[in-house]
Amino acid sequence: MAGTALVPPLAGALTLALVSLDVPMKVAFLVSEPALTRYARSLPEDEQWASVRERVGLFTIDGVQRWNGATQLRVAGSGGMLEECGFVYLPVGDVRVLDVSSAERLSDGWYAVCVDFD
Repeated sequence: MAGTALVPPLAGALTLALVSLDVPMKVAFLVSEPALTRYARSLPEDEQWASVRERVGLFTIDGVQRWNGATQLRVAGSGGMLEECGFVYLPVGDVRVLDVSSAERLSDGWYAVCVDFD
């Protein structure tokens, strides 16, 4: 019985560790990657942001832009008060050319990105 008292604190610690490492987002991305790739490739080349509200895989996309071989997908409800986050699909090229505050490689050609507005 004494061992069961440790289960809630250990479960809480494990949950915090997984969330701090972005494991839930990364798993959701891996499940959604084929749908996100199809969606990104289907968008027309356009320099302007387009507001959309579409469910793609496990994510709700609320803004898109495709330019110079890169496709940026803004995820609804992501980021903070002065930040927008989402994904960039850049199958060829260097992520450093993008105007983003942070970029983390998720897979071949895909990055999790955020733009700070402060």
